Amino acid sequence: MITLPKGTAISAAARQTLATDKNKVGDTFAASLTEPIQVNGKTVIPKGAQVNCRIVKVNKHELKVTLASVVIHGKSYPLDTNSIAGPKSHPKTDSKNVDKAKANKDVTLLAAKSKLTFKLAKPVTIPVKG
Repeated sequence: MITLPKGTAISAAARQTLATDKNKVGDTFAASLTEPIQVNGKTVIPKGAQVNCRIVKVNKHELKVTLASVVIHGKSYPLDTNSIAGPKSHPKTDSKNVDKAKANKDVTLLAAKSKLTFKLAKPVTIPVKG
């Protein structure tokens, strides 16, 4: 068993696009680690491991997410991380609508493959093979 200390950075890429006009607080989505997590030269969580994320805040101009768990060797381990915000709002246009003023609406998007970097708020103990 290895304990990841508080403050450990965990970088992941979202597997789907999220938007403030479609998603709500409590929605979950999967992401993949973009870098392995290592402690003392040992890989604790491999690159590509699935992490499960949760949306914790949604409003017209903000989308905040947090990591909820990581899946290692088929088993899920809960994580407690900080929450991070997606990018600022972008106009979303319906090209079929002639009235551009009505078609534009502010929507914050978190695109698939967007890199998100979280920090552990509490230590977590993970089993290590080999």
